[in-house]
Amino acid sequence: MMNFNIMKNKKAFTMVEMLMALAVLSMLTYALYTLFSRTVKNVDIADWKSRMQTKLRTATKQLSKDIGAATYPATIKLNDTIIEKDAKWNLKFKDGNTAIKGSSDTLLEFYICTPARDIPDDQSPQKIIKCVLKANNDSAEHTRLIYEKTVEKGTAAPLDDIKKTILAEDVTYFDAKLIKAEDASTYDAANKVKYLLRVELQCAHIRYPKTIVTEYVEIPLLVKTNSQDPKSND
Repeated sequence: MMNFNIMKNKKAFTMVEMLMALAVLSMLTYALYTLFSRTVKNVDIADWKSRMQTKLRTATKQLSKDIGAATYPATIKLNDTIIEKDAKWNLKFKDGNTAIKGSSDTLLEFYICTPARDIPDDQSPQKIIKCVLKANNDSAEHTRLIYEKTVEKGTAAPLDDIKKTILAEDVTYFDAKLIKAEDASTYDAANKVKYLLRVELQCAHIRYPKTIVTEYVEIPLLVKTNSQDPKSND
């Protein structure tokens, strides 16, 4: 015969205790999930910042190198050098802070011209390369900076042979302005250049828009720009 007294002496969890345990377990699970989520977010942001900073530095170095080499077409003769300072060879840029997310604009346009020598049977003719920096928004999530270089003269290659490079992604702002050399942070009194082009790029994380990375460069100019007074001799 079953002893009912033994069954009565056994203890079990009450409903209140079960609910309290479930609440504590839920709080612990939520705390672990929050900690894991924040860790993943921080790692993602740190990785994105590192990649974007590297890309922006590479982009500004490339622009600094090419814009610094922008010159007018020239022909070196035996006793003289003829420079074609026509306005069509001036550097053109979108002045001021430009929100480029969601747009497709031309931001920069300039020419790199290698001088030609006016000597019979010269084997190194003048070479002219057109450089264009564009904002490209063919993706719903990414706004890219596309850098195009086209050889317009001095090569046997087809004129429509364009070299395209993606300089940066997730770009939100492009800021360009002409500054006097003495106002530049990298002012050098020994430098005879009167104007510099200050270019600043800004990228923002897609999922965390408040996470931004910026990079700027100040580039000495050997040519005039579209923002200069055409009557000025500077």
